[in-house]
Amino acid sequence: MNQIDYTTTSPRFSVTNNKELDEGLAYLNKHGYVVISDVMSQDEVNMNKELLWKFIENVSNSTIKRDDPETWSTQWPSFSSHGVISGLGIGQSE
Repeated sequence: MNQIDYTTTSPRFSVTNNKELDEGLAYLNKHGYVVISDVMSQDEVNMNKELLWKFIENVSNSTIKRDDPETWSTQWPSFSSHGVISGLGIGQSE
């Protein structure tokens, strides 16, 4: 399985622009994933970041702290090969 390439930024495609949306679908078909922009408002992004940090801090029994990057290297609740968090109740949110 391939590891995450942290040196490359994935392109973003807008759902409000038909040309970009078509390009995004082509990217999805070629690469197996796509990053879509303009999906949430900034308030929704901030709320979801807060919920994600609450989840991470709770599932790690507070060994990971959002305000202390030194704690981010161990006990991370994701697959190291692709960075996706699954299980542990992540699919059920407030």
